[in-house]
Parts: sequence; structure tokens; C-alpha cells
Amino acid sequence: MRFLIFVAATLLVFAPADARWRRAESTNFIVYAEFSESAMREYVSELERFDRLLRHFGNIDTTRSLNKLRIFVVRNQNRIANYLEEGQRAGGIYFSDPRGPYAIVPRRSAGYGRFRVTGQNVLFHEYSHHFMMQYFPTSYPAWYVEGFAEFYSTIRFRSSGEIDVGILARDNLPWLRYFPWIPHEALLSNRLRNNRMTYAQGWLLVHHATFHPETRDALNSYLRAISDGTAPADAYAQNFGDWDPGLDEILRAYAAGRSMPASRISLSLAASGPVEIEELTDDEAAIALLYARSGEALHDRVEDLLEDYPQSPQLHVENAITAIAREDYATAIEATDRALAIDPDHVEANIYKGIAMLLSILPSPDAAAAIADDAESDEETQDDREFDVADFFGFNVDAELAADPRWQEARGYFIRANNADNNNALALFYYYLSYPDRENRPDDAVAALNQAFHFVPQAPGIRLYLGKEMIEDGDFEGAAAIVRPVAQDPHQVGGRFMALLIQELASREAGFDQANAIVAEIRAEAAAAAAADTEAEAQVAAALDEETSDTEREPDTADATVGTVDDPVTDDDRERQASPE
Repeated sequence: MRFLIFVAATLLVFAPADARWRRAESTNFIVYAEFSESAMREYVSELERFDRLLRHFGNIDTTRSLNKLRIFVVRNQNRIANYLEEGQRAGGIYFSDPRGPYAIVPRRSAGYGRFRVTGQNVLFHEYSHHFMMQYFPTSYPAWYVEGFAEFYSTIRFRSSGEIDVGILARDNLPWLRYFPWIPHEALLSNRLRNNRMTYAQGWLLVHHATFHPETRDALNSYLRAISDGTAPADAYAQNFGDWDPGLDEILRAYAAGRSMPASRISLSLAASGPVEIEELTDDEAAIALLYARSGEALHDRVEDLLEDYPQSPQLHVENAITAIAREDYATAIEATDRALAIDPDHVEANIYKGIAMLLSILPSPDAAAAIADDAESDEETQDDREFDVADFFGFNVDAELAADPRWQEARGYFIRANNADNNNALALFYYYLSYPDRENRPDDAVAALNQAFHFVPQAPGIRLYLGKEMIEDGDFEGAAAIVRPVAQDPHQVGGRFMALLIQELASREAGFDQANAIVAEIRAEAAAAAAADTEAEAQVAAALDEETSDTEREPDTADATVGTVDDPVTDDDRERQASPE
């Protein structure tokens, strides 16, 4: 496994002249945006250049993604809230989903005042997430995932062909200047869910490691240890614990310096392929943007559009998705039937017809929801009942029900979708799920699950099903490795619980028939971890509130030179950069 600190890029700023909704498709991207044709072509071409840059530094030989990333460029940061749960806000967001990964980014800048970031910064932050998880899918601490993306979001292409590396992520500066820091021993122990300080301190550590070989070597060793199964707290102790001065002191001095190093490099990157652009009507764009919606927001928008566009198969598919979310499988089947009457080869219409049929077979709404949620059930609902792995994974099916002919009928729709699109992970995943009886499950079903993982390795549900298969096959080492990223991700809830259970079974070389003997232990461990997370987060939140109250009473007297970037330097000039150590 390679752990790389390499280079990313930002885009030019595009004026919205002649801005109409357009769809652009290139080698690795599908982009929806209100750009002129020339601006859209340049935007996507720069995205491809950025992708090739990452592949160059990541030593990835291929130039084409197996699963193109969809990018929805909305007008501003406020519009992103339309695609999130009520009350949530974000400058940009990346979703990994077996349906296909996608990102939502603003066309304009995000943030406030002189610490705002450009829409391009947000775009490359989100793409860095996708690139890391797609091509280097291993266990990463949450703070590193964000610090990695923050660092790469600011790199700049120049018209000369040179690339500036290490430009400040300015939105992190006020947090580093005014707010209490998380001790790095706690940060690198990966016990905190991400907050704004984990972004800022994560960026600072990645920046320091980029320009300081000792830190880079220690950080790579730390990441490698975590990937191999070492607890993050132990990995920190092994690689940073005996530093004198310690990491806290080093990075505080680095942040307080009057400048930080940067570099300018020259690379010859392969030319990107063609970019196909089509203009969309406002209504066609509205239908396309449904892909990024969910819940009631999707349901309401679909109902509005269906009145005017009953001949759109995609609209009927989106209607089926909302019906499945409500567990109204009869309505979902009717909606997909209407889509298939218009276009019998529509990939998603076939997939969701099969999904609705499959879910309608299951006798328990709870079990059906477990499949529909991709095995992401809430661990707290399991505390008061006997543990049942079949129930967790949505396969509470007896022999009689497993023989129901509707399983085979549903399977036919997944096969039809796969024939139309061999790279569709959702069709492959549900083809596997259409064999509820493991004893009668053919090898090609497990092969389909593995292929789905190949396309979307960042999807936690697929990892859990693979871990389950490996435990049942006696591949304990493989099972522990495949679920490790889920087990070490503090953002996971039910998935983290199951990953911990699979890891413990693997360590004991035990099958799921022994799960009940250890599930109480795993629940206690998960509960203790959650309690520690909550306490640590409460302490950070309290400190932030206190500091915020103080800083609101103070004028902004920040020295304009603090944290600024000197003119980017070449490798020969690095020796002359002042070191904060």
C-alpha cells in the first residue's frame, strides 16, 4: 500500500456569460453546470488535467475511471443546502454510493470575508476525497481525510505550465489563530468526529509533512501502521510519541511563522480526451439534478415535474426511489413499469424494478429497510434484542421463502441492467443480494459482489457484505482487512459496530454462529468509544464556545503577513526557507 503526499490543482474562475444548463462528459467526469460552452469545456478539461496530475503522483498507470464521478455545480453555497438534510450546511459535499459517486459544489466562493474559498477550492477538496477512496481505499483517520483534501484544494496551475504547491488554505487560518487546538495525541488517536479544528490541524500537519522529510516519513509510517491494523493511538505513540519538541509545539510554531514554504514544479501531463457537451433545457437540468436529492425534497420535486413530463423515464425512476424510501414497493413497481414502457433498456429502471420486487418479498419491514439502507442500521436499536446476523444484513429468510420464484424474477432485471452497463455497481450488488440462500448462491453472485467493490471501494455496505462472505469462507485475514476502514471510521454507526464484530470474529477465527457469545463485548466497546467521542467533542465544543465569546469582543487585528505565502520556490530554493522548528 502506498501513502503519498502529492499534488492537486485548482481551476480558473469562469464568468457566467451565456450561462445555460449544460451536461459535459469526458473520460472521467460527468458535469452539470450553468456555464457557456467554452467555459464548460475549459472547466472539464482542467478537471481532467487535475485527474492526470493525481494519477502521475499516485503512480496510477490507467487514465480512465471505471466509474465516472458526477459533479453538480450549483449557483452558490446556499443552494447546496437544498440537497442536504434539514438544518445541515456545507460548502461542498461528496457522496459515495453504489448508485454512483457524486459531488455537489458551488460555482461561487464559500465561507465568509477574507477567508472565503473559491468554488474551485471546494471542487478539488471534494474530488480529492473521491480520488483517495477510489484509488487508495484503505483505513485513514478522519482528520487525515480532510487534511489531505484541504491541502490539495489550493494547488494552482499556471499559464506557463508550472504548478504551485503549498498555497495556503486560508479558511483554516482563523481557526488556528483564535481557537483552542486539539492536542495531537488526541487528534491522531482518531477518536473525534470531524469538526472545524480537525480540518485546520489536519491541513497544517499535511502541509508540514509535505515540506519536512522527517514529518513526512513519520506520517507515512503512522498511516501504514493503521492500514495494517494498529490502533491509531498506538500508531501515534510509535511514530510521534517520543518527539522532542513534540508535535504540538512544532506545529504551533509552524502556524505562527510569518510565512510557510511553497514550491513550483514543472510536469508534462498527458492530454485529456474529448469533452462532449450538450445544452439542457431548464426542465432537463431539473430532472438531472434529482440524482443528488433525497427524502421529502426529492419526493416533492418529482411530483411537481411528473405533471409536466410524464414521458421522462428518469422521472419515473426517481419516483420509484422515493416510494422505496417510504417502503411503498407496489408504487415503486408501478413507477418503474411506466419507465420501462418508455425505455425497456433504461438501466436504473431495471435496477429499481428489481430492488422493489426483492424488497417486497421480505416479510419484515425492518429486514427490508436493512437491505435498502445498505446494511447501515443503527447499532442502538440492537441493544435490547438477541443478535441475528441475518436480520442485520436483511436476510431473515427461511427455506420456503428463499424458494419464492420472485427472487429469480427480480434477478432478471439486474441481469438486464448489467447487460446494458457492465460497470454499474448497484446492478452487481443487488444481483448478489438476489440469492438469499448462501448454500445455493452461485460463484458468479459472489464475483458480482467483488466486482461491485472494485467499482466503488468506498461504499461501506459492500465492504461489510464482503467481510461477511469472507468470515463464512474462513478467510479471516481477508475479512479483517476488508472491513477495517469501516471499523476505524468514527462517522459510521451501525456499520462500525458490524465491522468491529467481523474483526473480532476474524481475530478468533470464529464464525457468525459464535457472534452472540461476543456481541455484548463488542457493544460495550462500541458504547465506550461513543461515550469517549461524546465527552471529547463536548470538551472541544465548550472550549470553542468560550474562545468564540472572547474573540467576538476583540477587533480583528490579525497581522496581514501572518500565515501568508512567500513567492513559490523551486526545489533549489527550499533550503533557504525559514523553518518554524
